[in-house]
Amino acid sequence: MNIARPNLLNRIIAAKHNGFVKILTGIRRCGKSHLLFTLFRQHLIDQGVEGDHIISVNLELKEFLHLRLPDALHEYIQSRLVHDGQWNYVFIDEIQLCKKALPRGLDISRIHPDDREDCYETFYTILSQLKNTPFVDVYVTGSNSKMLSSDV
Repeated sequence: MNIARPNLLNRIIAAKHNGFVKILTGIRRCGKSHLLFTLFRQHLIDQGVEGDHIISVNLELKEFLHLRLPDALHEYIQSRLVHDGQWNYVFIDEIQLCKKALPRGLDISRIHPDDREDCYETFYTILSQLKNTPFVDVYVTGSNSKMLSSDV
């Protein structure tokens, strides 16, 4: 069953291309993913956006489990961006499942213990890089109280 959510959809549409990461938060099973992956995606396609310009990642699905590390998620998205002057739309579902990790190749034993915590990459690192990439508009969902829009 498809439930139209015109008010919520219009709020997302109004925020397109504003330079910020758009965050949909709410309790589990309230329709965040449906709003983004179905309704907003269809809006983009209706507006002429090609399907290969919409990158969707659902971190709850088994096929995307390997993307729960920041480096892997970043590489996956970067490899799918189309660099043709048109907007790319990145949708990441349940972003809070992307765990903090050390960058590949970093030898933490060579870092002073007081500075080690600052070495970790998190989903915030990835979102910041994506929002600063030209022609990339980022949308994420999260249902965890640790993942607040004010944090991003």
